[in-house]
Amino acid sequence: MKLKSKNESDYKVAIIEADNIIDDLIARMNYAGENMTERLDNITPGQIENIEDLRKAHDTRNRIIHDESFVLTKKEAEKTLGYYEDFLRFFMVLD
Repeated sequence: MKLKSKNESDYKVAIIEADNIIDDLIARMNYAGENMTERLDNITPGQIENIEDLRKAHDTRNRIIHDESFVLTKKEAEKTLGYYEDFLRFFMVLD
């Protein structure tokens, strides 16, 4: 697992990979939008539990992609990946 590393770039890769998996799932659930940001904007709070946490996770991913000076701590990476895990548990993809 990339979080066992002490390398910040591994944490960033883990978040990008998790975000891609969730984006694929949301797209398969037929939420409208050209990208994850648009799809998340089309989800109301009642449709998916903890949608705000998923938005926070995706915002972190966007900072990783678009802000080359963004520093990601291990603690923040764990928190962000936890949001993705909660989403997967909600849809019973993870136990």
